[in-house]
Amino acid sequence: MQALQRFYRLFLTEPVWFKILVVSMLLIAVVFSSSAFDGTLRGSAKLVTCLNQM
Repeated sequence: MQALQRFYRLFLTEPVWFKILVVSMLLIAVVFSSSAFDGTLRGSAKLVTCLNQM
């Protein structure tokens, strides 16, 4: 949990264009992965796995 808090604080210090880029790429990855595998459950599971790897 502390790693996520540090990542969030670091994320807040980045420029706005970088924040938009990171959030849009994350959403695009989730949308495309869930549409390719039929269902949002696998897409959300991939997102949780990605967050746990931090």
